[in-house]
Amino acid sequence: MKEETKVSIAAMIGIAFEFYDFLIFGFVAGILASLFFPSGNKIVSLLDTFAVFATGFAGRPLGAIVFGHLGDKIGRKYTLIITMTLMGLSSLFTGLLPSYATLGILAPTLLTILRLLQGFSLGGEFGGGITLSAEFADPGKRAFYTGIAQMAQGIGPLMATGLIFVF
Repeated sequence: MKEETKVSIAAMIGIAFEFYDFLIFGFVAGILASLFFPSGNKIVSLLDTFAVFATGFAGRPLGAIVFGHLGDKIGRKYTLIITMTLMGLSSLFTGLLPSYATLGILAPTLLTILRLLQGFSLGGEFGGGITLSAEFADPGKRAFYTGIAQMAQGIGPLMATGLIFVF
């Protein structure tokens, strides 16, 4: 297998898992609302959860700027390892985070910070993976190989949706 094919497929897999981790939060918002934002009004709890969900989107441009710069300075492979590790740890700690009943106001605060870190890492992973694919591809086939990596934007949400339907 050609090096450019390996890089594009690896970027696609990495980006797909990043999108999966990022979007699964939205699919389980109803559960998170009751655990982290208990109130007498379920709509208010759900809106609070979606506000935290939105912080991830706010972190994406910042992650793209920071990791884009780092990718130019220290190399895209290293920044992709950092972003994947950051996303994995943020998702792990989100899953392990005690609820409001245990930590009080600290629980939604930590959830918001972890969500921001998820967005930050996705912003760096997506642009870095696509750029790395383009850099390894032959000039005449850059669109093809970056297209392979960009397919992850559809695969990650499909994985998240599939998991929710299974459970």
